[in-house]
Amino acid sequence: YEGQLKELSNTKKDFADRLKDVGKSLENLGDRVGKVGKELSMKLTTTITAAGAGMVALATKAGQTADRLLDLSDITGMTTDSIQQWQYVANQAGVNTEAMTSAVEGLVRKIPQLESEGGKVTEQLNKLGLSYEYLKGLSPDEQVDALMYSLAAMEDPLERNAAGSQLFGGAWRDIAPMLGMGQEGIENVRREAETLGLVLDRDALEGANEFRQEMDRMKAVLGATAMQIGSE
Repeated sequence: YEGQLKELSNTKKDFADRLKDVGKSLENLGDRVGKVGKELSMKLTTTITAAGAGMVALATKAGQTADRLLDLSDITGMTTDSIQQWQYVANQAGVNTEAMTSAVEGLVRKIPQLESEGGKVTEQLNKLGLSYEYLKGLSPDEQVDALMYSLAAMEDPLERNAAGSQLFGGAWRDIAPMLGMGQEGIENVRREAETLGLVLDRDALEGANEFRQEMDRMKAVLGATAMQIGSE
């Protein structure tokens, strides 16, 4: 009986020692998990912060682009949809989009003057199958489409260049590569812009522009606050 008690006591001691070992192992595991968690937290915090900054920068850039499109719409009278489509055509033709929009901007301003200019301008319009009276009854979007498509449809590049230079002036060389795509090519690219979701509706553009305005407002307030603190 005494031998059995002694053996039981030894077994209990051995079990207790093993429990202590397990406890130490768990403690070590907890420390290691804690260290890993801390490292992950530091790395993820940096990543999340960087991602957040990137998102803000992206939204700010979107706001600036939206502001430019809305300004162009106000200047030319064209819809933002049409402007974005023509910008995509310029992009696909390897033409600077700002050069293209500036050329269209000049064209829209010039259309009301076509009647008084007469001479070579009227002659070139006639070659395109167009007239001032016809253009006058169209919306700005339709006016640009009519002129651009008529020019693109001309098979003789010399005649196209002569007509284009009369209508666009010096800006003609910036948009000539677009018209080299031909009318059908231009129409396909414009449809592609819609299909790919590259044309944002006006509500989305105005929302992006409002974000830009709020960011500019916040920067102005922070800048003024910094100046005030600095002066004090």
